[in-house]
Amino acid sequence: MRYVTLVLAGLALVTTSCRSRSPRPMRPERALSVGCVSGDIPVRLDRGDWMVDRRSKVWKVLENRPSLPPRHIGFLQQTKYKQQRGGGTYVLYDVTTLNRREKIGRIDQMGRAFRFVPRRNLGFAEVDEGSASLPDSVGAIFQSKQGINLVPTTERRLAFELLDKDGDGLLRDQEIAGMGDRIPAADTNGDDAVDFDEFSTIDQL
Repeated sequence: MRYVTLVLAGLALVTTSCRSRSPRPMRPERALSVGCVSGDIPVRLDRGDWMVDRRSKVWKVLENRPSLPPRHIGFLQQTKYKQQRGGGTYVLYDVTTLNRREKIGRIDQMGRAFRFVPRRNLGFAEVDEGSASLPDSVGAIFQSKQGINLVPTTERRLAFELLDKDGDGLLRDQEIAGMGDRIPAADTNGDDAVDFDEFSTIDQL
């Protein structure tokens, strides 16, 4: 893509059931439409005026390694849903690989983790990994034998890191070539590079 966008994609909500789910590939443009709450009462996100709260959060998933620096293995994305006409919110967590389009599991509002396992010609099955702390639930989805650390980040920070190919914390001409004038214009100190603070002032990418 020529331009990096921070606008969340529209979500096409699908109907399912807490006790009987129809496994299918999970993609960024789709969201689970039902989650279980106490008493197995389903929360249906495909009914009523639900909308995505743009204050959703994202974490880097780091796997601990003995005598080595932690390894970045994926991402955890929190998405909050709220009703436009009042009422409570509903929270889902998506677990992805380093490719954020590749979802490998989810954690519902009650803290129960589900790992997606491919089925031959039948989409994906959901393996219930039980309830635990958020890092441990993510580790169960990754089937990690090591400890998991969740490092908070932002969509803006991830966009910056994606462009910063050499990882020096600065965006230079060769890294932002062909991306228009918005990013170069953010260079307010005149050093011919854009740091993250300057990048953060851009109102829209």
